[in-house]
Amino acid sequence: RKITLKSNKTFYKFTHLLFTAWPDKSVPDHPAQISPILQECVKHNRILIHCSAGLGRSGVIAGLYRVLTDMKNNK
Repeated sequence: RKITLKSNKTFYKFTHLLFTAWPDKSVPDHPAQISPILQECVKHNRILIHCSAGLGRSGVIAGLYRVLTDMKNNK
């Protein structure tokens, strides 16, 4: 989904990605299931992540995003 938020006179555009392949309190069946969401995160360049618990899955996605972004930028 495309979302636009307005604060004062500034507009912020977001792409909302819903990732359902990683069940709560579990692990994906295969690491390849995480690849599509990571590719989308890297493609959009900036991310804001949330999940129901707020730390486990979102922390892993944020960490992997950082590593992939650094690799892409040769850091």
